[in-house]
Amino acid sequence: MDRKTQRKFLTPDYKKIYSDMITKKFPDKKKSCEKILSKQELSVMDVIVLNSLIFGTVGNQNYDFNQKCRSYDKKTIFFILDYQKKKN
Repeated sequence: MDRKTQRKFLTPDYKKIYSDMITKKFPDKKKSCEKILSKQELSVMDVIVLNSLIFGTVGNQNYDFNQKCRSYDKKTIFFILDYQKKKN
């Protein structure tokens, strides 16, 4: 099995996870998340945006701890660095 195929099996199916979560627990937010969920494959940035759309930004300790433990792929890191460069 090559690395690309192996990586595909190791990553969670975020599209399915968020679709099920929205359908079962947050049906009122389905319309705002529709555009992102219609994509073929979700990127890390899409997952971050979905998470903030569903749960909003929370200022508690759990949220801060989760932010510290987050990991990104190369594409997302370059996106974040480019954004920071543009916005100073």
